[in-house]
Amino acid sequence: MNFTTILKDHLKRYPLMQAQDGYKLIHQAACGPAHAVTHREAAREWLKNELETLSDPWPEALIDPISPDGDLVRVHLAPFKAEGGDPEPLLDAFIRTSQEVIPDFQLLEEYLHTSLPFVPGLEELMSTLKPQGYPALHHSDAYRTAYRPAYRVVLKKYLLSHPEADN
Repeated sequence: MNFTTILKDHLKRYPLMQAQDGYKLIHQAACGPAHAVTHREAAREWLKNELETLSDPWPEALIDPISPDGDLVRVHLAPFKAEGGDPEPLLDAFIRTSQEVIPDFQLLEEYLHTSLPFVPGLEELMSTLKPQGYPALHHSDAYRTAYRPAYRVVLKKYLLSHPEADN
């Protein structure tokens, strides 16, 4: 699988995806979740609050690969909660992933350039974000309203106890 395949799949599943949502996917695939972890207790509270306040989520698979090698995945919280998932191992996977994945800005630029033909507005967004060092972004308002994203980006190897992680 290559990144273009992943991107096209996301564009098909999320037709209201905007340039910043495409960028967020690209950023996560190349840089992991390190930007999202300030410290363990903050990450625990964020996860706890998100799990408690999930409302009418977009139907998702539990595990969604976001890197071509399949190593980085999004674990969607609605199916995680529905299956009675234990938040502590997910938190551990999230923290370990944030410590292990080293942001690869060369790979980020490669993914960005290969994504340009598929994501309207991405080139303009890149020109704004490059001088800022390609920071992480939130999902667009349109994406949040339509799909109510709630997930954690983790390395799949930390989920091997879950059957879907073996797929």
